[in-house]
Amino acid sequence: DESSQIGDYVFLDVNENGVQDGPDNAVPGVTVELYEGRGTNQLGTTVTDGAGLYSFIVPPGDYRVRFIAPVGRDFTTADNGGDDVDSDAAPDGFSPVISVAAGEVNNTVDAGLISLNSSIVLQKTVVAGSGAPCPGVEILTATNGTPVTYCFVVTNSGESSLSDVTLTDNDITPVFNQNLGFLGIGQSVTVSVSRVATNDLINTATVVGTPPSGPPVTDDDPAEVDVINPDLALSKTVYLGHNGGASCQGVELVTSTNGAPVTYCFVVTNTGDADLTNVAITDNDLNPIVLLNVGNL
Repeated sequence: DESSQIGDYVFLDVNENGVQDGPDNAVPGVTVELYEGRGTNQLGTTVTDGAGLYSFIVPPGDYRVRFIAPVGRDFTTADNGGDDVDSDAAPDGFSPVISVAAGEVNNTVDAGLISLNSSIVLQKTVVAGSGAPCPGVEILTATNGTPVTYCFVVTNSGESSLSDVTLTDNDITPVFNQNLGFLGIGQSVTVSVSRVATNDLINTATVVGTPPSGPPVTDDDPAEVDVINPDLALSKTVYLGHNGGASCQGVELVTSTNGAPVTYCFVVTNTGDADLTNVAITDNDLNPIVLLNVGNL
């Protein structure tokens, strides 16, 4: 039999290094065309099988193979390793000229694909306290002047690696900017930074990453801090006699004889911008000591 064979494999170059290795996997259903080695005459077509393999049975001669990149895919770097593990497809999908002798089997004509479906996701939350554990919540109520921690989870949600991943939050003071470096497919990284809450703030962080080909990808996400200023005012007065507090409010100073009854009046006012619970009044100078549970204000 004088027939020869040309094949072999189309792979998704997950780590985009131009060779078939660890994380890479087969790509079925890719169209492969066979051409004359020195012309443009198409001689045949096939598609890769479930294992990413293809083959053509041909007479001895010179040929070229053309791979058709599926939508959302492009070709990885060609000739970046040995013939048995590299990719042979040029940017236009054509292989170099392949010469096969009678009965020769050349199963080294491969194509590596990279994904153009790049994306990145940022999830930002906030939690009370400095260096507090992440994640937090979308909206946090915090007292003015207290520390809060912003949490950022950055995930490579696409089908290609991302480099020079940079996280920026220009709305907090001081501004936060950090280069996270490289993110592989599906990889996530969590970053946190602590700041002091001083005013109401809806702040949005942004993350940008660069795929091997195509434009940078970006995402943003906000978190909100509702700063409250809780406060109380207490007014204490006194008047002569006992009448169940009917004569409140009293005065700041009364003159009384020893053993005469007096009534103390307490007025508690919520002067802040937040509801208060478990409000209590204590007066350790009276005998017996006064402890009054006001409740909620």
